[in-house]
Amino acid sequence: MTETPVPASPVASENAWPTQPIPNKPPQLARNSFDVNEVADLTPEHRAVCQAMIDKDHLTGSKRFEPIPADHAIIRFPGGEGGPEWAGGAFDPKLGLFIVNTNNYGYIEKLVQQTGGEWNMTSGRFVDTKTRLYCQQPPWGMLTAVNVNTGDIAWQVNLGISDLLPEGKRNTGRPSNGGPIVTAGGVTFIGGTDDQRFRAFDSKSGKELWTYHLDYSAHATPITYQGKDGRQYVAVVATGGSYLASPAGGDSLIAFALPK
Repeated sequence: MTETPVPASPVASENAWPTQPIPNKPPQLARNSFDVNEVADLTPEHRAVCQAMIDKDHLTGSKRFEPIPADHAIIRFPGGEGGPEWAGGAFDPKLGLFIVNTNNYGYIEKLVQQTGGEWNMTSGRFVDTKTRLYCQQPPWGMLTAVNVNTGDIAWQVNLGISDLLPEGKRNTGRPSNGGPIVTAGGVTFIGGTDDQRFRAFDSKSGKELWTYHLDYSAHATPITYQGKDGRQYVAVVATGGSYLASPAGGDSLIAFALPK
């Protein structure tokens, strides 16, 4: 760990600690800063919507651990729903890899002082709510394998696609809610993403092996088990919803049989 200088608070009544302990390895797995020049430019229409958000409220970017100001709003990463989520990751003891999905999910935030002197905060998502396309440059969601013996990133891939975008620009990664599992055979299974896909990756290399299009997103961590027939199965709940505002419906628990 290295005690690293971080920005001071711009609020006179607030004294922020001047340093934060930063791990030397691995590097932070999710976006932790934003510059206003990093607005997504995947389509002219999307860029215009995001730039209008910045211009309308005079938003500024932010650096890692920058305290929230009171005189204007900042775009803060990884935000309240960024980084690893509640489901956590999975560990492959044979490969020595910890595999986890993360979100690059920015928040627009500002401090507001109440009548009695207490401080509160306004908060909104840095996203085009109509298209659910995020306003910073991708990737918007990733799957990462960390070598626990060295602290190095073994591999990192974009997790999820944006179907609304033109061909060739869809590999943006998507926010996810629901973690991975790993099998003894070296395969990582994960739903999580709001693009209604269930995926399998090679745990050693990160290569995507298989994708299945679901009726609703699988915002849950899968399970694996051996059936009465002796075969291995993987199952996941796929009903959409969650804080990602995926289309919700159904009550499906979907099971897949693995090849013998």
